[in-house]
Amino acid sequence: MKKYTIIPLLILFICGCGGDTEEHDDYLHLRLKDDLSSLDPAHIVDVPGGALAAKIYNGLVRFDRDAKITPDLASRWDISEDGRTYRFYLREGVKFTNGRMLTAEDVVYSLRRILDPKINSPRSWLLESVKGASAFMSGESEELAGIRAAGSGVVEIELEAPSGLFLNFLAMPNASIIPREEVERGEPTFSDHPIGTGPFRMEEWRHNNRIILSANPDYFMGAPRLSGIEYRIIPEMLTAAVEFEQGNLDIMDVPRAEYKKYTTELPWKDQILSRVGLNSYYLGFNCQKPPFNNKLLRQAFNHAIDREKIIDVLLEGRAIPASGPVP
Repeated sequence: MKKYTIIPLLILFICGCGGDTEEHDDYLHLRLKDDLSSLDPAHIVDVPGGALAAKIYNGLVRFDRDAKITPDLASRWDISEDGRTYRFYLREGVKFTNGRMLTAEDVVYSLRRILDPKINSPRSWLLESVKGASAFMSGESEELAGIRAAGSGVVEIELEAPSGLFLNFLAMPNASIIPREEVERGEPTFSDHPIGTGPFRMEEWRHNNRIILSANPDYFMGAPRLSGIEYRIIPEMLTAAVEFEQGNLDIMDVPRAEYKKYTTELPWKDQILSRVGLNSYYLGFNCQKPPFNNKLLRQAFNHAIDREKIIDVLLEGRAIPASGPVP
């Protein structure tokens, strides 16, 4: 099946002039379209949740700005000659925001928890290549030999077979490292009051209203320059635009309906930052059912759709034609 895809070329942001808010004047004020479903790493499934989790937690490794794997909680790692065993060496002196030092046992607990059938993580597939994961996930075994502490500050992960994507999976927010005692604390739930090693810590979460993070002064890469971040949950884009113009938001996506206004009028047009977005828009067919099980019909759709015109008229030039489903 050939999918018709359009990759938006630009995601636009405008930086506000600033304004007074009732509190947290020295915080960065951002918008969330919807409340988050969870900030428990095992249950994060959406992009906004993952982006916010990256400010609270760390994993063994992370993606840099070029989407390449770089050290995070692990300062370095070795890979065995057969490509099946990874040995991670943890940074020294890393603290959770509850004040406790990070240990290798925290890593074992956090990764094992993703595979625990009682947790029922929707992202357990990220670690299904770990040795013994299949039997552990099915409940056939209570042991998970493939993830183990190997001395002070060292963690070994053994796979069933080599995987070129394994480090990428460890960079996902679901593989964030968390302290067991905080998860098992009870109320408030760990999702509502998460504890990590990241640059920010949870200060307040009023569901469907706002999320406030404050800077972690003990962050192992140095305290953030920001005092904190306030995320206001505002479902309607035009409402967010009003809040932005009143100085209550510092950064905002440019509303499509207001694109010309913000790109042509002062003071907004001089405050726009654009960047390439990893988004695909496509028309998909069920190729198993008529009439789209007909290859010739699908090819006809391909030739009939004027992607350039859609970009020029509907998207006002803010995209490029795509040659496939992956940006």
